[in-house]
Amino acid sequence: MGVTDIVYPLEADLPKNKIKQHKDTWKSIKKPLNDLREGQCITFGRRLFLKLNVMENEYRFIVRSR
Repeated sequence: MGVTDIVYPLEADLPKNKIKQHKDTWKSIKKPLNDLREGQCITFGRRLFLKLNVMENEYRFIVRSR
């Protein structure tokens, strides 16, 4: 059974340079995520994060910065 995480936008008091860093990282991982074939099973585990070259906790911040 899968797990669903609800993510919220980053806090407004986070330094602007950190937000920019997360947004820039989002731009670099967006294409590999979009390139996954439709219907392909995506497991948000170690293998995916290694492919994207990000850590899991970093990925959560990246998604929240969009």
